Amino acid sequence: MKSVNAHGIHSPFLYDLYTRAIAPSRGDHSLKAVEELRSEMLHSRARVPNIDLGAGSRKNNGSETEVRRIASVSVKPVREARLLHRIAAWLKPRCILELGTSLGISTLYLADACPHAEIHTIEGNPYIRNLAVQNFEKSGFVNILSHEGNFDEVLPVLLPKVPPPDMVFIDGNHTYEATLRYYGMFAGAPQKPVCIIFDDIYWSEGMQKAWQEIYARPEVTLSLDLFHMGIVFFNPDLTKEHYYIRY
Repeated sequence: MKSVNAHGIHSPFLYDLYTRAIAPSRGDHSLKAVEELRSEMLHSRARVPNIDLGAGSRKNNGSETEVRRIASVSVKPVREARLLHRIAAWLKPRCILELGTSLGISTLYLADACPHAEIHTIEGNPYIRNLAVQNFEKSGFVNILSHEGNFDEVLPVLLPKVPPPDMVFIDGNHTYEATLRYYGMFAGAPQKPVCIIFDDIYWSEGMQKAWQEIYARPEVTLSLDLFHMGIVFFNPDLTKEHYYIRY
C-alpha cells in the first residue's frame, strides 16, 4: 500500500535508477549459459554436508542436502538475478563484494554485468563453494575471486587487500546482530560503497528490525525497500528519503 512506481518518484537520481535498472524490461533476457548451469544444479541429486555459519535455513535441515534442493531454495530466482544484473550494469562498479555465494548463480550475473570489475564472493560451506567454483570455471568468467570461510573471519583479512567495494551484496548470515555488524564494516569505512544491497529483509523479525535501523541511519541518504531486497545509498548529494518500490 505504501509502494510507488515511476509516477511517484521525484528524485532524478532515483528515477534514472528505476527506469534503467529496477523496472523490468521486455528486452531483459536471462543469461543462457548461466541458466543452463542453474538447470544442471536443479537436477543434481548429489549431496553435500550442511555447514551453516549463519541463521540457518527453514528448508534445508539434516546433516546433508541435495544440490537440487539448494538450487531451488537458496539460489536467486531468475527475476531477482536479472535485477542484480541491471543494477550492477547501471552502477558500473570497479569492485563488487558478495557475502553468500551459494552455487554462484547470482555471482555469474554480476560478473556478466561488470566484466571489467573485480568480484569477490565469500561462501562459508566449502562443499558448496567448490560447486560454485566449478560453475565459475565452466562459465569462462575470469573476474570472479572466490573466498571460503566465516564472513567475520574473512572480511577483516580481505578488505585491506582489495579495492574498496563500490557495490556490496549481503546474502548470508541473516541475523539481526550480523546484519548490523556487516553494515558497520562498510558504512564506517573511509571510502563507503556506492550502495549496499541486503537480501531477505523480511526473512525474520531480526532481519526486519536490522533493516529498519539501517535505513534510518543518518549516513544513509537514499533507501529502497523492494520487499525481498533492501538497498541503501550513501550519496551526500541526495536528500534523505526512503521509498517502497514495486518490483
